[in-house]
Amino acid sequence: MTLTSLGGSVTSVVFPLIVRTLLQTYGFRGAMLIHSAILLNTVICGAVVFPLTSKGLREDTDVDKEPLDMSFCKNPKFLTYLVTNFTLSIGYYMPPGLLPNTALSTGVSLDDISLAFSIGGIASILGRILFGFIAHRHPNQTTKLFSFFIIAMGLPMGIIPFSSTFIHYLVFCLINGFFLGGVNLGYNLSLRNILLPKYYGRGIGFGLLVQSLASLVGNPFAAFLQDDFGDGGIPFYLGMSILVLSGLVLLPFSSAIKETATEINIIVPSNRVTKRIKYNYSMNDIADSVVSYF
Repeated sequence: MTLTSLGGSVTSVVFPLIVRTLLQTYGFRGAMLIHSAILLNTVICGAVVFPLTSKGLREDTDVDKEPLDMSFCKNPKFLTYLVTNFTLSIGYYMPPGLLPNTALSTGVSLDDISLAFSIGGIASILGRILFGFIAHRHPNQTTKLFSFFIIAMGLPMGIIPFSSTFIHYLVFCLINGFFLGGVNLGYNLSLRNILLPKYYGRGIGFGLLVQSLASLVGNPFAAFLQDDFGDGGIPFYLGMSILVLSGLVLLPFSSAIKETATEINIIVPSNRVTKRIKYNYSMNDIADSVVSYF
């Protein structure tokens, strides 16, 4: 999952430079039209992705016959996770939305700020890899690690109002990008400590939903504060506070769920031999058990 998610960080390296070129060549309207056309390619990519099927192998379970179980929605840890994802996404979009105009007002050129964002994208790649490595070595501490990365991503936002040179913004993009990379991976992996694997797909769906709703709130609200108070630093102080509180709120709920044993039956039709495998309710253990069987 860590390696497959690196595409998002690579995009953050390339796209600031592409968008800058598009704005200079085609203006805002033309740049947005081309940008949207590029994004539409994700529809084509998604249309050709289908679930893998194993020929001659089926799992002897009654999962499909069971009613949809949404009891996990009452889990206090999961509800806190949703709140954290919502507030996290409000602060998440403030730097890319407000930083360019803030930098321009202090004399930093658009080319320089685009370069700073691209270098921050490289730091994001390193952050994802480090987060994935630590989460793999210490899977029960993933939610704590997620909380730490959220707090570390938010704290540098407090220095933006005092920034006035390209080096200041570059340092911010490096720090923010590094921890942002971990956060982008952590919201996914940390759910393993909160829900049982059978609820994981539904849980991540709810998490993405609240993130999408929050993305509609963050930048418009920050721009309103900036215009209403006439102080460009207020949105960044607000973003810092939101992110730090988001990480702190999740910390008391960051202990991993207790693992419980269960059993599955795998039937191989070729010889009609039934194998019974015991595995713990841990996503890593599930994968290890199936691989060891084959």
